[in-house]
Amino acid sequence: MSKEIENNQGEPVLPLSERKIILFYRIAFVITLIAIVFLALASSSQLTFIPDFSDKIKHFIAFLVLTFLADKSFVEGRYIMVKVLGLFTFGLLIEWAQSFTSYRYTEWNDVVADVVGIGCYWVSIFIFNAQNKRLKKPPEA
Repeated sequence: MSKEIENNQGEPVLPLSERKIILFYRIAFVITLIAIVFLALASSSQLTFIPDFSDKIKHFIAFLVLTFLADKSFVEGRYIMVKVLGLFTFGLLIEWAQSFTSYRYTEWNDVVADVVGIGCYWVSIFIFNAQNKRLKKPPEA
């Protein structure tokens, strides 16, 4: 990110261009949350436009994307666990809500796939940052 500026209270403020990018990610995050709730609670007869492949892969991809959007939407690095726990809770709530439908059912392996998607994102970021730091390190004399 670029250099932060300060407001008249001395608090850091992101430049307008970065705030617009964050707003874009937040809108995409909310739209994705709404879409996932719809897809999770709709009957399979309503979802003929969705390719038919493993439900666990769909959960994995959905939560990988949600984690990416959450990370880009809320850039404060110290809140990683809040993001992880929030998405995990969202996955639990989806499974709980499905138990109230006659055409869906709770499957705890879906929550495992959600957690794997969340974890894969953070492991990827950790590896990317470590590799980036290693590449930026000046050569030793």
